Amino acid sequence: VAPPSCSAKGGEPLWGAPFPWCQPLPGPLVPWPSSTSLKEMPEARYIWKVMEGVDSDPGKDALTVRCDDLEAVKELCIRRHFGGFVLHEGYAYFRLSSPEGLLMRQQPGYPKTVLYVAEEVRLCGMWQQVEPLESFDTPAGSFKASGDVICLPLSDEHPEAALEACQRACLEAQKPGFVMHDFASACLMEPNEAEDLRTRLENGQWKRCSEASDAGIYLLEPKPFYVGVDMFKDMDAFPGSDARVLKGRFGIARCREICIQEGYAGFAIQNGVARFRSAAAAVLRERMVVSKGSVFYILTTREVIPEEGTHATSASLDQVLTKLWSPTQAVVNGSKLQHKVQACDNLTDEEVIHL
Repeated sequence: VAPPSCSAKGGEPLWGAPFPWCQPLPGPLVPWPSSTSLKEMPEARYIWKVMEGVDSDPGKDALTVRCDDLEAVKELCIRRHFGGFVLHEGYAYFRLSSPEGLLMRQQPGYPKTVLYVAEEVRLCGMWQQVEPLESFDTPAGSFKASGDVICLPLSDEHPEAALEACQRACLEAQKPGFVMHDFASACLMEPNEAEDLRTRLENGQWKRCSEASDAGIYLLEPKPFYVGVDMFKDMDAFPGSDARVLKGRFGIARCREICIQEGYAGFAIQNGVARFRSAAAAVLRERMVVSKGSVFYILTTREVIPEEGTHATSASLDQVLTKLWSPTQAVVNGSKLQHKVQACDNLTDEEVIHL
């Protein structure tokens, strides 16, 4: 039994709740295919952009490490929330700026330098309603799911709450879909039933609905999304309305992670202090005001498409997965990772973060 909800449940992590509670993500985070646990927030994976003969923010070194193991350096970059690093004559020079900032400020003319930028990717759960083509299959009402039954004590005046209850039950039980018969009951799918539906979709016997109705058959389709930021210099939104404050030396990646964990859509940084905003991204964009010395960031997401014109299928997801780098899969040999930290006495934290 899954009682419907019109709000996030107490103690439920926002990143794992159905949309819109998981904002700024387009859907709740779901485990990568190689993992099954949702007790902790699923890790980010990365696409590394590698540019030879290029540097970004030259001289703005947050940390310097001798590079004897490239995989170890990548792991350190992610663990310390850097946006990327530069390799030059056997040393890695880390940058605290966002990947977007590093790419925007890249400079050619460094023949012995290689720039590595880590673009963050998260796997989000999206529900797609499906139905059979009349010429190929029987009506959708003939499809029966054999999983647990969900009781929905609601009237048809609250279709969004009934749909959310089904999605939440699907996530909690880690099932691949559900069938909502009406506003009184629904049924979860078993993996073999969802796989059968996906096969029919790929064979053209079923189709994805362009507009979802209330009752129907819903498949959970994990989709990878880039997570980034838009940056606005000398701007802020709702100044003084701080949902959270972060002080110290940190990277933009750390702020982005906090936004995902706690449901913030943006943050302002000034004088080495990050101040998070709880309003939705669209509202933050509308309410930005001039704030000298502040840099305002708004989280952005866009779907990772393996090839132009590729539709969202398990095959296309597999294509993306082969290109993603996972920190937990990186084998780090401590004897090869020789730390040689160089102090940046001439730089303030603010300059390291923004320049």
